[in-house]
Amino acid sequence: MKFLDLFEKLFQQPAKNSPFGEIHQHPVHLQSACLFHVMRTIDYFRGVNAPDLEVAVPYWLELVEGKLWDDTYRTARSAYNEAQRTDTPITRSFVESGNFGRMVVVSCAPWCNEQRFIRSMPTSSYLAFIVPFREAFRNLSGWERRDFVHWILLEGEDEKKANDISVHLFYMWSFDAYCIALGKQLQQNPDRLVISIPQIAPLSLMTISPSDLVSQLLQEDKLFLNSL
Repeated sequence: MKFLDLFEKLFQQPAKNSPFGEIHQHPVHLQSACLFHVMRTIDYFRGVNAPDLEVAVPYWLELVEGKLWDDTYRTARSAYNEAQRTDTPITRSFVESGNFGRMVVVSCAPWCNEQRFIRSMPTSSYLAFIVPFREAFRNLSGWERRDFVHWILLEGEDEKKANDISVHLFYMWSFDAYCIALGKQLQQNPDRLVISIPQIAPLSLMTISPSDLVSQLLQEDKLFLNSL
């Protein structure tokens, strides 16, 4: 489905208050919810004049298109089915096809409750939750040139007992991409070295800033490379 056609369906078939069981029958509902989340994030970054945004946007939009989306939906459906049976969040993952395809992690919960999801994570920490998946990621060949994606899909009753769906996304660029970006910044402004690449992160599920999250994960990557 082309991007503009999908964006029109976003308003024709809104995902809010749509049970996930219905999404199983009409996957465009979930696709629309994920697209809306990405578009809202892009609008935010445009509003703050984020650098290198137009380079990032095509990579983010690819997440909700074509085979990558089909694989994401199948993974989400499998995870959600088990989450319903166990009444607990379930996480599955796959690797995008092609050279240096992205690793995509999908977490599904059978309720729409962010605080409950946070409590389900080790030490209620998103960083602690994602570290084991990053360890598995580093076992992939050429992982330094691969991006890392984590969708979090919470669907079911919210705190007010109404059916709802909440979408969250973490998109981490490749280790090589961060090294290149930091190298350019070092040349331009060595006294102020910060990660300037636009960064999508699940802010409401985190207790640290996106830059701190990425910095700590990059440090883990560096330690792994030094151990080889």
